[in-house]
Amino acid sequence: MDRRDFLKRAAALGALLAVDMTAAREAFAKNEPVVAKGNTASGENLVAIMGGEPAAMVDRMLAEMGGISKFVKKGQKVVIKPNIGWDRTPELAANTNPLAVGALVRQCVSAGAKEVLVFDHTCNDWRKCYQHSGIEEAVTKA
Repeated sequence: MDRRDFLKRAAALGALLAVDMTAAREAFAKNEPVVAKGNTASGENLVAIMGGEPAAMVDRMLAEMGGISKFVKKGQKVVIKPNIGWDRTPELAANTNPLAVGALVRQCVSAGAKEVLVFDHTCNDWRKCYQHSGIEEAVTKA
């Protein structure tokens, strides 16, 4: 995917989320995942999950997109690039939620990935970013 395609998809997702604010309010009030689906101008599917626990949101998103096996095949090496740029704890929400990253790693392993690598180019000391974000522990446990 090139930068232009990424920006188009991001804009389409933003528009999709902006249209259904009622669903977003309900999702946050119930703390349960609510699904919004749509298509980009080029016909690609988009799925947005709002509300609920991070691991459940990842699992639901993958299910809505046809399952992890649609993206990860047995024996593949998988690279996951979450945001781990900042030496901040999960409560500050500066990085990707570690529970979501752990859930994605588990899904990749369950699909038969031979190796799952998780990394980012950090802005602060990478050792502190990985540890304090909670992502290192989540990935290790997964």
